[in-house]
Amino acid sequence: MRDDEKDRVAWNAIQYVAKRILSGEIDLANGAKEICALRLNVGESANEVFYAFRALESDLDRFPVGKTRQTWDSTALAILDAERGKILERMSPSIKESCMDILKRFPEIN
Repeated sequence: MRDDEKDRVAWNAIQYVAKRILSGEIDLANGAKEICALRLNVGESANEVFYAFRALESDLDRFPVGKTRQTWDSTALAILDAERGKILERMSPSIKESCMDILKRFPEIN
């Protein structure tokens, strides 16, 4: 696959995730994680449009997820979940704005 074709496929995938975040089909944390992974497949992976996603992914990195949560004390999890919720609430406007920016600046390429 040519580089320009890889970019097109990656941008379409990024746009798809951005639309899913905006519609509420995917939560902010998982959407940001997906976009951070997908951005590595485009020629503009350092583009400022990805800053909010990278910041959120970095902020959430330390919180236990999946099966790891089963090994944690429930009181500690409650504290961490509350903190994680505050981060998501604080970052939500930036993430949604970045999603809209992706859709506006990089129109869907078919």
